Amino acid sequence: MKKYILLSITIIILLWSGYFFSNKISKEKEVSTFLSKSYELPAFDENLPDPLHVRLNQVDLKGKDLSELDINDRSKDLFHAYFDTTTKWPTKDKMPKDYNPKEILNMGKDPGLDIKKLHKQGITGKNIGIAILDSPLKNKHEDYQDRIKHYEELYNPRTDNLMHGPAVTSIAAGKTVGVAPKADIYYFAINNTYLDKAGNSRMDFEKVANAIDKVINLNNELPDNKKIKVISMSMGCSQEDKGYKEFLEAVDKASKEGIFVISTSLSRTHGFKFSGLGRFPVDNPNETSSYVAGKFWEGSVFSKNTPEQFLEWDTGYVHFPMDSRTVAGPNYNDEYTFHRYGAFSWVVPYISGLYVLAYDANDKITPEVFWKTVIETSKPIEVEYKSQKYELKHVISPVDLIEKIKTLS
Repeated sequence: MKKYILLSITIIILLWSGYFFSNKISKEKEVSTFLSKSYELPAFDENLPDPLHVRLNQVDLKGKDLSELDINDRSKDLFHAYFDTTTKWPTKDKMPKDYNPKEILNMGKDPGLDIKKLHKQGITGKNIGIAILDSPLKNKHEDYQDRIKHYEELYNPRTDNLMHGPAVTSIAAGKTVGVAPKADIYYFAINNTYLDKAGNSRMDFEKVANAIDKVINLNNELPDNKKIKVISMSMGCSQEDKGYKEFLEAVDKASKEGIFVISTSLSRTHGFKFSGLGRFPVDNPNETSSYVAGKFWEGSVFSKNTPEQFLEWDTGYVHFPMDSRTVAGPNYNDEYTFHRYGAFSWVVPYISGLYVLAYDANDKITPEVFWKTVIETSKPIEVEYKSQKYELKHVISPVDLIEKIKTLS
C-alpha cells in the first residue's frame, strides 16, 4: 500500500512539474514570437531635431531580439536605450562591460530619494484611495492588480497607447515600482479626444469633468477609513480646450470633497509649479546628487536663459524624479519596461503617490500645506548644460517632507 502511495505522489509531482515546465516553454515561445529581430543597434544622435519623442526614443529596444549582435563597443548608445524584460540581449562577451541591463532595470524600479525608507517605516498609503484617469489597462499586472478596487471604461477609450496606463499606475502605486505601494486604486480608462471640423484631434475636458464627478460619487459610497484622496491624471487643460470651465469647476468640487486633483495643469488649478529630473541609468536613485535636469526640457529652457535668468524662471518650481524609470509593461502580467527618458506624464503619478504618503503620515494634510512643506523641505542641486552651471533650487526630499508633515497639527 505504501509503495502505491509513493508511486501516486511521484506521478503527481511529475505531472505538475511537466505542467509548469510546459507552461514555461509556452510562455517563452509566446515571448519569442512577440520579439522582432534586430540586425543593427540604432545610434543615438544628440542633435536630431524635434519632435521630442522621436529625438529621445531613438534607441528603442523594447521587444527586440538582439542576440545575434556584437555590441560590446556601443555603451554610449545603449545608455540612451529603452528596453523591457522581453528584450533578448547578446551573450555577455558581446555586451559592454559597463552596461548591465538587469541592474539598470532593477535600479529603475526604485522610486528614488529614499522613499523606500518611508515604506519600511510603514508609510505606504495602505487603505488610502488613488483614482487614476488614463488609457485602458488590458493586462493584470502583478505590480498593482490585487489593489484595483474599481475599473471602468468611459467614452470608448482608445487602445493605441496601452503602455501609458500601466506605467502611470505603477509609478503612483506599484508594489515594487510605486511611491505608494499599498494604496487602493480606482481606475477610469477615458477617451477625451474628438476631431474638429478640420479633422484635427482635440481634447474635450467636459468628459474629464464628468469622470471627476464619477470619482466623487464613488468616493461618497466608500467608508470613511478608505476614502479616495487623490485623482492622478497625466494630461493638462488650457483655456482653448473644450470643457475648460467645466474642468476647473470639477477640480474645485473635488477639492471641497477632500480630493486633490493632480494633473499637468497643476499650476493653473492650484498655483503649484513642477518639473522633472533626469538621472544617468547607473547612478544611485537615492542620492540627490545623482539627479540632473530632465532631458526633454533642459535644452529648450537652458538654451534661452543664462544661469541668472534661469534662477528667476525656476522660482517656485519643484523638481521630481522623471527619467530612467522602470514601469509596469503593457503586454504581460510580469513585464517591466525601462524608460530612459520621461515627461510630465511620469511626474504626475509620482506627486500623486507622494501626497498619499503625506496623508498616511498626517490625515489633516491639505494640498496647500503639502506643497508649502514640499518647498520648505526641498534641496538645491547644481547641474551643468553646455559648460554652464545652473541651480535647481527645489528638488523634492521625501523623507524630510514626511518627517515635517508628521509634526504638523
